[in-house]
Amino acid sequence: MNRLAFVFLVVVVPLSVFFASDASAQTAQQLRKDRLRGELGIQRAAIGEQAVQRQTEVARLERLLEQMDSRLMRLERQLLTATSFPAITIGEAEATLEFSEQRLQESLQQLDAGAITDTQVARNRLSVAQARGQMQVAVAAHTESLLILELAVLAAERQLRQETQQKTQLERLVAKGYASSEGLQLQLIDVDAAEKQLQIAKLRLETQRKLSPPQNDSTNEKQSTDNE
Repeated sequence: MNRLAFVFLVVVVPLSVFFASDASAQTAQQLRKDRLRGELGIQRAAIGEQAVQRQTEVARLERLLEQMDSRLMRLERQLLTATSFPAITIGEAEATLEFSEQRLQESLQQLDAGAITDTQVARNRLSVAQARGQMQVAVAAHTESLLILELAVLAAERQLRQETQQKTQLERLVAKGYASSEGLQLQLIDVDAAEKQLQIAKLRLETQRKLSPPQNDSTNEKQSTDNE
């Protein structure tokens, strides 16, 4: 009996201790693996959330770019239409009218002297009427072009103001980590494009204004006489 107890103490007890320690080691290792899996899952979730945010930001920027392209194309069409200057300017129309009136006066003098016929005088009267019509058309076309170009400048100023406001908002979002710096760089390009569009619109308006003849008392008196 004592021999069996001795064997039990020598063999069984150490084995029990060994298996118990091995089981505890396996349990600790399993807990460590579970903890690592949990941390890995959290990191994957964070990466997935960042990816979704980035995709959302990219989609928003793409929509902004499409809207910007559409607005620029529409504004460019307006500017191209506005810069289709009339076939005859106000200065040319004034010169043509003055020349036609001089020819009419000369033909009237020649008619009194019997040098020409009434038909030639009638032709000169028709030339004066046509020149006056061209003068009115040139003034109307010039005024319309000025108004359209002024509207184009206002639209370009509004577009620049909107792009600048969006840039300011993006700068705040980037500073807080809610937006990417790539989106801010694209917005800076949009602001630069809006500034150049405004410069183009102002240049075209200035050019159209330079085509306007100086308004003096003699010109105003002549136009009022023609209207009568």
